Amino acid sequence: MILHVNRRRDPYPEGVPTEIDERNKLAIEQSAFLTPDGRNDLLYNSTPEQRAAHMSHRKLAKVAAAMVCSIVLAIIISAACRAPFSNDSHTPTSTGQAAAALPATPPAPAVQATDDPLGRIDSIEIHTTMNDITSTIRTDEGDVFQVEGAVSASMNDKITIRRTTGAIVSTSVCVESKIKSACYRVL
Repeated sequence: MILHVNRRRDPYPEGVPTEIDERNKLAIEQSAFLTPDGRNDLLYNSTPEQRAAHMSHRKLAKVAAAMVCSIVLAIIISAACRAPFSNDSHTPTSTGQAAAALPATPPAPAVQATDDPLGRIDSIEIHTTMNDITSTIRTDEGDVFQVEGAVSASMNDKITIRRTTGAIVSTSVCVESKIKSACYRVL
């Protein structure tokens, strides 16, 4: 009793044509997926029909790999389209809600800066530690400010305090100097 009969039609009933066999040999020579022994066995010790069968198996494997990749890509795209994420949480929204239901982000507040004069520099002390450099600035009006970084200025240079309000509130001391005019963040 015969359980399985291969009813596949032979693509080359009269034998594999020479030009197709040469093309198969070239493809087998350039194949990166064969060991050197397997490549030599196919090139020199096999018949043109065996080489044609090998190439048809490779073609079938390429088609199967392309189909698997396209199915995986379709699943990823459909999952991404069905479950958009909202801005509030990291859980997917239901399929009935769309991106239009997402809350609008409020605009950032406008940045406002105010400068107030502090007088002139009386003295500067630079403090260095292993991790950072800070400076202490004393004004002729008696104010003392500890700022980040090394201040490059000299005595009697003009000094102002700048308060910036917006999304972040910051305070800096600005020095107008012939050496280097800059603002330094108050610690």
